[in-house]
Amino acid sequence: MERTFKKKTSWGIVLRLSVISAFMLIISAGFLYGGIDLIMLGDDYGASRFLFGIASIIILLLLFTLDGILWHLRGKEIVRMNNEKLIIKKRGGLFRSQKSINLFEIDEIFFEPYPSNFFSLSANFKSIGLRGGKICVEYKGRHVVYIGQSISDEEAKECVEEMNAKLLEFSKQYLYPRDLQKRKIKRIFGFPIMSFENIATLIFYSLFAIPLIMSLWFFILMQIYPA
Repeated sequence: MERTFKKKTSWGIVLRLSVISAFMLIISAGFLYGGIDLIMLGDDYGASRFLFGIASIIILLLLFTLDGILWHLRGKEIVRMNNEKLIIKKRGGLFRSQKSINLFEIDEIFFEPYPSNFFSLSANFKSIGLRGGKICVEYKGRHVVYIGQSISDEEAKECVEEMNAKLLEFSKQYLYPRDLQKRKIKRIFGFPIMSFENIATLIFYSLFAIPLIMSLWFFILMQIYPA
């Protein structure tokens, strides 16, 4: 089976991310200009390197913001399930992502809209489209992935039935009956315990605002106390 889910464009989020991108572009340009100006004045490259480093961080964050804009404008999820693996691809942004899960590792596939929980950092990213979906795939007893950010409930349930039929066919053909028993998913605050990859992603995005605030602070100081 193969399904393609088109990301629904949220113009409010696109506008918000566009404003943030413009702001970061201006700030990074200010730091680059400040670094070049220090070099022209005979700086020993200490302060200028610092300014170039801050500008590089902002530019990197700008790329991720642009990726989010493109994801909302032309993003799509491609879900492919063959006789061995479940493959989930995200296309349309600056960066491509792909997750491949062996069918024998899957514990359960079911309909469940992505939960919103105050205690979960990842739930906060649902509002800007970085997380979410209505099809939940739990695997390896502690990992989870959501599919279908913009699909209807009916389409999600239909896809779940099709995926479970494929999974049942695989189970009957390749697994012993003792392997068909579902493992209990460990959860924290209602969310399955996440993998190292997901935790690293959450940490990265949770620190998104810190470099931006520092950059703004240094930019203001440079304007008040020019070199």
